[in-house]
Amino acid sequence: MNKKISILVITIAIIILLRCIFDSNENIIYIVAGINIVAIVFVLYTIIEKILDDIIDRIKKSEVPLQIIKREIKNTQLKIWGWTIAFSAVVIVWYFLYACSGLGNDIISILALGISVLDDEIIKKITEIYRI
Repeated sequence: MNKKISILVITIAIIILLRCIFDSNENIIYIVAGINIVAIVFVLYTIIEKILDDIIDRIKKSEVPLQIIKREIKNTQLKIWGWTIAFSAVVIVWYFLYACSGLGNDIISILALGISVLDDEIIKKITEIYRI
């Protein structure tokens, strides 16, 4: 956990520095969009890690052979990370090409904050829904 906190602190410091440096840049909307996307990706990464930990614990507690457990863990990780990365990439590219604006940036920052506040409930719901 301390490693994640140090990475977060360093990332926040770099983001603040970049925001201050490029404040008068004409492409500030894209810079802020990048900052907000980094924030929401970090929040989603921590949530996905917690979801995977919960699902892996459920798989390990099942009474199946170790070989099947290892296969299920690998498949679960591939499914969750694969879909998440593919969906995120499509949304990020679409946002930068078609919807990047000050309002869009505000919406992304509010979403990142809201998701981070509700992360425990999100993790609980998704792990309940996910079938092993």
